[in-house]
Amino acid sequence: MTTENHPYHFNYQMLDQFLANDYDPQEVGNQLDEIMADLVDHAGKMEAYREVLPSRYYLMRELRDLFWKLPKA
Repeated sequence: MTTENHPYHFNYQMLDQFLANDYDPQEVGNQLDEIMADLVDHAGKMEAYREVLPSRYYLMRELRDLFWKLPKA
């Protein structure tokens, strides 16, 4: 939680460099999408994993969508 006196500040320089030099955001989104499919497949084989899958799947989906929506500068 942020407040006026203590807002969160993040340095995205490493992420910018990663995306500029190694991966296109669309490619990262595509890989996250494939990982999500693998998680669903894995959950179908391991019943105990089904309990944690929704929260992990939601996070992966949010990250995937974030990378897919990143505009090129």
